[in-house]
Amino acid sequence: MKLMAIASLLFLTLGSAYAQENSVWYNNATLRQQLDTSATSFFAGEKGNFVKLEGHYSPDVDKNLLATQFLGVFDGVPSDQQTTKHGYTIYSGCQPQNCGVSAAILTEPNSTLIDAAALIHWRCARKDLPMDSEAANKGGRFRVGGCDDRGHPTVTIFFAHKGTVDHQMIRDLKMWAKTRLHDIGVHGKAHLVVVAFK
Repeated sequence: MKLMAIASLLFLTLGSAYAQENSVWYNNATLRQQLDTSATSFFAGEKGNFVKLEGHYSPDVDKNLLATQFLGVFDGVPSDQQTTKHGYTIYSGCQPQNCGVSAAILTEPNSTLIDAAALIHWRCARKDLPMDSEAANKGGRFRVGGCDDRGHPTVTIFFAHKGTVDHQMIRDLKMWAKTRLHDIGVHGKAHLVVVAFK
């Protein structure tokens, strides 16, 4: 029994080291900080109910902020940096102990400014409101997570403005999501939603 526990611990330790080693970008503290700052700016105070945050957060952290939810996933378990067939760079991560919830940032090469972001999530805030509806919550605008009653994940792709919605970026983030879901054993159809904040 002791041997099994030690073997399990060793496997978990090696798995964690493997994830960190294969995600060199994540070990670059400056790059990670720049991406986090860029994400906070990109989501610019938008609120939503896409992801249930795990772990301990200080009482002054607004868990309704989309940036807080996104970074709670993105800063979890890192994935490899990717270059898409259209030349963009994708940085991604998943929620600790739940890689079915994942987040990705898409940038131009050698940039930390976000052109688009994606979130794979399963949470449905309210089934009576579509994705782009706004509901009153604590006196402000509130974006509601997309819903799929068949238990499929939702892939939400975010753009800062309607004018920046780009079909190549959408294809690249859809491919990222498809690969991520396949890697964790989800083979059903995902619900796709595209959101432009302004």
